[in-house]
Amino acid sequence: TPKSPLDKGAYLRSFTAYLPGRTLPMLPKSLTALISLHENADCPAHSVIFQIERATGKIVEYRRCHTLVRIAKRLDYGTVQRFIDTGEAPADWSAPFRSKMKMLTQITQKMRQIRLKEDRFLDLALPEIRVLCDENADKVSGVAAKIQRESEFVVEECMLAANSAIGQDLRKIGVAGLYRIHQEPEPDKLDEFMGLMADHFALSTGDLSHRENCLKFIASLPEGPRKPLILNMFLRALPRAMYAEKPALHYGLGKINYCHFTSPIRRYPDLVVHQQLWNYDLKQRT
Repeated sequence: TPKSPLDKGAYLRSFTAYLPGRTLPMLPKSLTALISLHENADCPAHSVIFQIERATGKIVEYRRCHTLVRIAKRLDYGTVQRFIDTGEAPADWSAPFRSKMKMLTQITQKMRQIRLKEDRFLDLALPEIRVLCDENADKVSGVAAKIQRESEFVVEECMLAANSAIGQDLRKIGVAGLYRIHQEPEPDKLDEFMGLMADHFALSTGDLSHRENCLKFIASLPEGPRKPLILNMFLRALPRAMYAEKPALHYGLGKINYCHFTSPIRRYPDLVVHQQLWNYDLKQRT
């Protein structure tokens, strides 16, 4: 039985590992309501705290710790995006809060820029196609395309930084974990893609076996209806990402020692990593 709020959080996270037959992207609401972070409440969390150079976006250092987190305000992407685009903010956003949100947006933009320079990640931003369903009428009501916006990038950069930090941590302390890896593309798949681009789109890709040429090709694509199609075809020419017990290259992100840590109530690999680190911290078997 849990003896403290932190123990309770770990107990509930461990409990989710043994739910049988769960293949949904998220656990039932009745369970996630217990283990999610709540507004204006002290909630147990497993946190990664960064020190970031404001001028450049460079991560100077980080530390992992067990914390009690109090969420002062729950935000949504639409509201944050309006603030980024226009400066318009809800009435309950104080001046200090608006200042911090502006600073966070600027810092994550710089983090993305430095990640592009150092990791040379493949920018394959594709619209997410969603089928809209009318549950009451039990029929499809439409199709919508969701395009990633700056407000999503703010969260994405923080999540990528945390996943990378924990991947490095696992290796440094010698704890077994699940790593997210993405192998380099196979030459025949790249040749097939390059042929399709030349024959059907009249595009010269260059030798895509060199990463620099991949980056140049992606950056050269003009905006328009053809771009998502081409990026989707290129994505299909790449191997699928997978989980492995040892760290290796994540080709798409340009990272090594990368794991999934930030969604323990949605993804089982994240939960495994949390459990391994929790056991390490308690000096139990990992």
